[in-house]
Amino acid sequence: MSRVLAVAALAFPTRQGTQGLVREECLALAKRGHDVHLACYGAAGFDASFPFAVHRTGDWPRLSALRSGPLPEKPVLDLRLARTVRRLVRSLAPDVVVAHHVEALAACAVPRVGPRLVYRAHTRLDLELPTYFPSANGAGDWLGRTAGAIERRLARSADQVIAVAPDLAESLGGEYVPPGIDLGPALPRRPTPREVLYQGNLDAYQGLDVLFAAFSIVANRGPVTLRIATASPPADVVGTLSARGLAHRVRIERLGDLGSARRALSRAAVVVVPRRVPGGFPIKLVEALAACAPVVVSRRAAHGLVDGVHARVVPDDDAPAMAGAIEALFADPVQAERLGAAGRAHAERTHGEAAFQRLEAALLA
Repeated sequence: MSRVLAVAALAFPTRQGTQGLVREECLALAKRGHDVHLACYGAAGFDASFPFAVHRTGDWPRLSALRSGPLPEKPVLDLRLARTVRRLVRSLAPDVVVAHHVEALAACAVPRVGPRLVYRAHTRLDLELPTYFPSANGAGDWLGRTAGAIERRLARSADQVIAVAPDLAESLGGEYVPPGIDLGPALPRRPTPREVLYQGNLDAYQGLDVLFAAFSIVANRGPVTLRIATASPPADVVGTLSARGLAHRVRIERLGDLGSARRALSRAAVVVVPRRVPGGFPIKLVEALAACAPVVVSRRAAHGLVDGVHARVVPDDDAPAMAGAIEALFADPVQAERLGAAGRAHAERTHGEAAFQRLEAALLA
């Protein structure tokens, strides 16, 4: 048995992909008999108990939002997290410290903590960060380049880099270990005819503008519903939907717990993962595959998926192609369910027990 200290510069737990993956990986290591501890911010999206210890910084300054991305209070919280990490390293003497995402790596590496340090990279910071500053007259791109350079430098201070996506591993010079989740049993499929489902946050890097453009094309051809399940404020997209004349065809609901999210996936005729920014691995995609849902996914997010075998993989940022793939799955429900079953089999091979075994071996080598 090893003692593992995971570090994540975020609120925990919440209904978001990165937080969900941190939860799944800590759970998997704890179930394998390791003594797992997680250091994180003080805020939480909901109450839950876990078979691992959660060490919080305290909730001051209070987070203004639970979403990903830059917030004015995060630098202070990151300094508090760094102090928490050093206290825990002294008291727990962990065998390995696992830093999730670059802020946590900075908290562990400046100055460098003593035990073996592993960087679990979740996204390309140089590509994602500019999406939070779309009208910054080039400042967003400069911030992205600067942040990317800082991340690569910090990554070199870690003893090992383990990335969730192949291109991310290549850019940081690390090892690719796919994200794993507890897949659970596949629920019976009861798809709602001509319903498209998107689950996840509403930040710009998700590529929702492409989804809305594709949905507009599909809506011009017949009755269709877009269901959006999110923990983000719906005001982020209501104006866009109204401007496109789609508001009456869209249902926005609060993203519920894992059970309700999986039931929603089992009822969707098509699940869409549009993804604007490469480098990460959408956990929503793994959840959709696990639910046997027919998936339409942008090529940049379709790691290991073969078009027409596991999902419909469409060219990046191509709304007409996305619309065509959605319509094709509506028109051939037998093929849609066949794709869903093959997607589940792929998830079992790649994102189930095998992924956790690879993670354990990489972390505790």
